[in-house]
Order: sequence, then C-alpha cells, then structure tokens
Amino acid sequence: MRYFAETLKFLLRNDFRNRPFSIAAGKTGDTEARDLIQFMRATRQEISADVRLDKSVFATKEDIANLRTEIKKGFKEQLKWLIILLLGFSSLIITVIKLL
Repeated sequence: MRYFAETLKFLLRNDFRNRPFSIAAGKTGDTEARDLIQFMRATRQEISADVRLDKSVFATKEDIANLRTEIKKGFKEQLKWLIILLLGFSSLIITVIKLL
C-alpha cells in the first residue's frame, strides 16, 4: 500500500501538462486523461489520509505499566487454578485407584 501511495505521489507531483497527463492523453484522450489524473489525485489523498499516524492509539508508559500489572495478576490467577486442578485430579486418581 505504501509503494502504491509513493508511486501515485511521484506520478501526480506534476500538473496536467507534464508526464502523467501526456502518457494518459496519448493512450486515451484529453478529457479521459484529465478524469484519470483527477481520480488518481483523489485516490492519493484518500491513501495519504489512511496512512497518516494516529498518535492517540500509541501506548504511554502508564499504559505499559498497567499492562504489566495485569499480566502478573493473570499469571498468579492461572497458577492458582493450575494448583487447584492438580490437587483435585490427583485426589480423584487416588480415590479411583483405592476403589479398584
């Protein structure tokens, strides 16, 4: 996508009298070439708007610190359940073995 945007930017850097227009006009006609160039410019503007960085989605140091505490909390919770299940299944296995 970035390559496409850079290519359009390169092609559309000039106005109608320059190379992109003359290439398009040679293949179609002046009216179609102008329409094509206008379409390419509009597409380039849409792509540049999509590519711009939105700095509001960047993580701050506070966000990263909160994430670390949540990961630690999740790890402790997971460890707790692992131990509980391990003890539960081992007691179940011992009970089944004694009954046989």
